[in-house]
Amino acid sequence: MTAYVLDFLKWAGFVVLLGIIAFPISFRFLPKLRDKGYSVAKALGLLLWGFIYWLLVSLHLAPNEIGGALFALLIILGASIWFGTRLGWKEIWSWVKTHWRTLLVVDVLFLLAFAIWTLLRSTNPDILYTEKPMELAFVNSIMRSPTFPPNDPWLSGYAISYYYFGYLFIAMLCRVTAVVSEVGYNLSVGLWFSLTALGAYGLLYNLLGKKSADMESREESTRGRFSALFGPLFVLLVSNLEAFLEMLHSKGIFWTQTASGEWTSKFWAWLNIPELVNPPNLPLTWLPRGLNGWWWWRASRLWQDFDILKARGPLEVIHEFPAFTYFLADLHPHVLAMPFVLLILAVGLNLYRTFSEWKIKEFRILGWLKTPEFWLLAIIVGSLGFLNTWNFPIYVALISAVFALTCYEQLGWQWRRLWDLLRFAIVLGVAGALIYLPFYLSFSSQAGGFLPSMEFFTEGKYYWIHFLPLLFPIFVWLIWQMKVHWAEIKFWSGFLFSSAIVFGLWVISYLLGGLLGSTVSIGSALQQSNSTFWSGLGAKLLILGNAYLGVHGGASPGLIFWGSLRERILSPFIWITIFLILWFVWSLFHVLIAEKLPASQRKFVGSSLSSDDFHNSKGFVLLLILLGGGLTLFPEFFFLRDGFADRMNTIFKFYFETWVVWGLAAAFTTISLLKSLRKAWLATFSALIVIILSLSLLYPIFFAATETNKFKPTVMTLDGLHYLEEGSPDDYAAIQFLKKVPSGTMVEAVGGSYSYSNGVDYERISTHTGLPTVLGWTGHELQWRGGVEEMGSRESDVKMLYETSSWLQAESILKQYQIRYVYVGDVERFTYRVVMDKFSANLPVIFSNTTVTIYEVPASILGTP
Repeated sequence: MTAYVLDFLKWAGFVVLLGIIAFPISFRFLPKLRDKGYSVAKALGLLLWGFIYWLLVSLHLAPNEIGGALFALLIILGASIWFGTRLGWKEIWSWVKTHWRTLLVVDVLFLLAFAIWTLLRSTNPDILYTEKPMELAFVNSIMRSPTFPPNDPWLSGYAISYYYFGYLFIAMLCRVTAVVSEVGYNLSVGLWFSLTALGAYGLLYNLLGKKSADMESREESTRGRFSALFGPLFVLLVSNLEAFLEMLHSKGIFWTQTASGEWTSKFWAWLNIPELVNPPNLPLTWLPRGLNGWWWWRASRLWQDFDILKARGPLEVIHEFPAFTYFLADLHPHVLAMPFVLLILAVGLNLYRTFSEWKIKEFRILGWLKTPEFWLLAIIVGSLGFLNTWNFPIYVALISAVFALTCYEQLGWQWRRLWDLLRFAIVLGVAGALIYLPFYLSFSSQAGGFLPSMEFFTEGKYYWIHFLPLLFPIFVWLIWQMKVHWAEIKFWSGFLFSSAIVFGLWVISYLLGGLLGSTVSIGSALQQSNSTFWSGLGAKLLILGNAYLGVHGGASPGLIFWGSLRERILSPFIWITIFLILWFVWSLFHVLIAEKLPASQRKFVGSSLSSDDFHNSKGFVLLLILLGGGLTLFPEFFFLRDGFADRMNTIFKFYFETWVVWGLAAAFTTISLLKSLRKAWLATFSALIVIILSLSLLYPIFFAATETNKFKPTVMTLDGLHYLEEGSPDDYAAIQFLKKVPSGTMVEAVGGSYSYSNGVDYERISTHTGLPTVLGWTGHELQWRGGVEEMGSRESDVKMLYETSSWLQAESILKQYQIRYVYVGDVERFTYRVVMDKFSANLPVIFSNTTVTIYEVPASILGTP
């Protein structure tokens, strides 16, 4: 374990160094934040370092090796020195001496969060199950690719068609610290957790208190540093209430046993959560157990979608939240983007305060294009498209809304405010995309447009079980703010806005659904035409209509329309909840204008909170609440059509981002209420929030107990290959050998995605070596490329290569895919009837042990120099 402690220290030290290097840049560009951006400086440094390195390698200006990485770091260091000199090092040092306690708390929090989560990960380090093999395969492939875009590890001859920026960061850290990727993967889980904790802490610290820490007393600063811990608490540890339900279920609460021994429960039948509708396992216990010990999995899949006829069966709905995700330890793009989402939120808060001090009427976007502030913003926002493409439009919209809100505050409401938002979004979105153009040129998407959700919607009970720990303080705070600013609020304006959004989406989705449903009959009629044009159009409409009806289980258009409408009316609680959120937030926006008026012109001046405090942060918090409401409202009426043909991914991506922004808003509103409420109101709120938080924290407590064998771990290592070294030492030895050979295409057995759950570890060799294989997880390639064209006949060709006895046939396949290494191990023998003689007679063996043989195909056979 000593070696892994050294690896941890190298990563921690290097990331701290990145933060120090980037701090003069954040000091220059985030001056309106209390900590001058120090809490997000590590994420900023990592992002800028990765961006410069990726750009240099993509343009063939630097090699994909340690020299190129260090050269990119020198560029960032040079930029930092330049900005520091322009600002004045004395000014920066003077600020540091005054605020060293804040900087110390930030770094201590970073190291503690990094160490604790890495230690937790060491108790279950295996890079197995779910998406982990894919993620490690990307990291290893990036490290072994000569240039960018990197090789697709599971489709030789092609580049990765996925957002791989986050994996590039991990590969760079592994390379410069000389840490092997299977250890670096587990360090990354801890590092990203700590960077996210740091971003949430810093953002809440900057939201609380005055515009400048210089205006605060030492007592206020200390209180602010302590209160900011609610940020990582709400974002990373607070969870939905499923663990509490698991506990009740495991103990048999609300279950009764009949005289015949049958267990029944109206409560659990009504709740209808998968598996929890079944009687509990005996003996009854307070500790959740579930099937195969994976009780925690249900927290991210509380409900299922059904079409009207239930012809497609239950459709999985994924609604992960950060605590689940970090315990699961998948380094999927939505996780890798989290620190940088918090970075862009910090930039957004800085912009909100900056714009509030400008005369927006005189502001010219084209003039702003000439400033370094705009291009740094474009680099940061644009990176989200490369990190997790779903995030890009979300945060372009948020930053644009910051600008539009400031216009609203200074100039009042007009329909022109929508144009302000749109033009800002267009300029920022285009700039952010152009900066990362080399990525988009090699990226293909499976997205097939938006479809109306119709009968697919979330029942209110599940929405509240999932979001209650966040919604409770948010709702209480909104109601409290409306009480405090009662005379300044435009209730009717808020009601009209909320009605237009909620019912507008409802009407549009049903109109579109009706139109798509009618295309079958229209297309059939047009096909009867003698005109080639109209007949062809009819055929296309028929395909479109049948695809739409197929998504909805093949029901008739009328049944889909009226059946879904009836179901929605009978289950109104989710859209009522979101309606109220939008109503309250929009009503409170007017306070931002009213509070700027002189006291003599206000209708109501009895607020216990100063106007400076309100404008300092609360307008931005209202935007966060509004964004979360919009993100959870949209998939109730539309979803992005992809390879799954349902709203699983839309709910997944939108709900996860909602948890981040609402987690921050919930932390802020909780602190605000604890400061503002008095007497019975304070006591009541305090009691309720303690109860709710306690129930929500059962999930990480129970999960940690499950993860660590009830806090008695059987293994502690950061080696993600530990399972293979113990269970399949021959494969392990072969992997270590292949890590050192020259790069080239290899071939191994082709199997399904997530194959280890069935006891067969397919694609283990390409995953752990970074050598591209002819074909890997076919389901993933289908998702990444939106079709099977690129895969072609590869699966059958690989089968033929192993099973044929004809050398000429095998040689043809080797040449076709330029295969340099042929791998034969237990998995290959299990999958195919391997004929070894053709290989042994014509290819040299470069590695062998008891169960593994690796052949190298000479260049003369492949026709390469």
